[in-house]
Amino acid sequence: MSLKSNPNDTFENAFQYAAIGMALVSPQGQWLRVNRALCEITGYSEQELLKLSFQDITHPDDLNMDLDYLRQLLDGELESYTLEKRYFHKNGNIVWILLSVSLMRDEDGQPHFFIAQIQDITDRIMALREMRESEQRLELAIEGAELGTWDWNIRTGHVTFNDRWAKMLGYSLEEIDTHISSWEKRVHPDDAEETREILARHLRGDIEIYESRHRLRHKDGHWIWVLDKGKVIERNEVGDPVRACGTHLDISSRKEYEQQIEQQSEQLRIANEQLDRLAHIDSLTNLYNRRAFTARLREEIQRANRNLTSLSLMMLDIDEFKAYNDTYGHPEGDILLQQLANVLQNSIRASDVAARIGGEEFAVILPETNVDDARRVAEKLCRSIAGYPWDLRSITVSIGVTTKAVEHSMTTDSSVLLSRVDAALYYSKSHGKNRATHSNSIDKVQK
Repeated sequence: MSLKSNPNDTFENAFQYAAIGMALVSPQGQWLRVNRALCEITGYSEQELLKLSFQDITHPDDLNMDLDYLRQLLDGELESYTLEKRYFHKNGNIVWILLSVSLMRDEDGQPHFFIAQIQDITDRIMALREMRESEQRLELAIEGAELGTWDWNIRTGHVTFNDRWAKMLGYSLEEIDTHISSWEKRVHPDDAEETREILARHLRGDIEIYESRHRLRHKDGHWIWVLDKGKVIERNEVGDPVRACGTHLDISSRKEYEQQIEQQSEQLRIANEQLDRLAHIDSLTNLYNRRAFTARLREEIQRANRNLTSLSLMMLDIDEFKAYNDTYGHPEGDILLQQLANVLQNSIRASDVAARIGGEEFAVILPETNVDDARRVAEKLCRSIAGYPWDLRSITVSIGVTTKAVEHSMTTDSSVLLSRVDAALYYSKSHGKNRATHSNSIDKVQK
């Protein structure tokens, strides 16, 4: 079995070749790492950006808001923030971006660096401006040059369309039958039911304005998106609708922008997941790293305190790992660590938390596990590893175990558990190795 692919390469490629800009930024604003997409967005090379700070390329009108959000992150008032702001491109042009920022702290809780995702939304901003302008034109003048208009006699079904309405669909006005069916038969089947329901609600008087976004079939067979808005302007003496007028606006380009934004948002989600893995996952074994393990241990202790449940902690170390590396080489040693991580992950419950916390040292958090159960888990794991068909030669592990009992729920913190499990691991290694020792057993021997 060969596991020689390097996860570091995978994560580095995910960072460098992401479709959106990604960067690590110092608490002072200096670029620490930037990817290719960010360089393309700003027009700077990687070397040029690393000599600058984000303040250097941020539009002055947007800087104070950005700095205020950063202050709130540093003060712990926010976990992350997102805002739209402007960068100056190297060529002097303004680039609109969607910026998402979170703060990575070190093990002592001190600010380490900001994680930033930068999405170029210049086209989106321009499209939104165009949309607002189009909406204003629609409200100001139904007979605007870019709008198709319709005037519907509801009792007879007769509709008067303007020339723009016909051209929007690739027809001359003479080719369009002046009946409501000219519109109905061209509505996309997937949009027809919802559009009819919106129109019916307006005709009943349930909603003041009829407004629908739907697709119409063009003369050449493709579909265009339209914003269809209208209103009943005449009712009879009993309130039945008699006449309605409205407009069609071609919004196909806007829909394309929206689809692009959806795709970019999905790419942003994937990038966030990859960054989370970079921050919390050991790249060699795909288990939690030490930082993530420490945070999870504190969380599980707090949960055990709230629920008045026991909690066990297991730490294991590969016996004679240095000799293994010296004999077979470090690449094979890395493969052994990966294989052991797989064996460990397959031997524990879904609720347990496994981590690689050192070179050949692993740890497992066992929620809701008492002394006897924790001892059984550790002894079974010890036997499983010793009996596993390893590639080059058999290996064994030494295991230390400790348990935070229910009656100690408010007096035990992570440092106490780590100290006790470390002592139990040391006992196993100094008393023959290939064994599991619970800290309670050491207490009895010492007594």
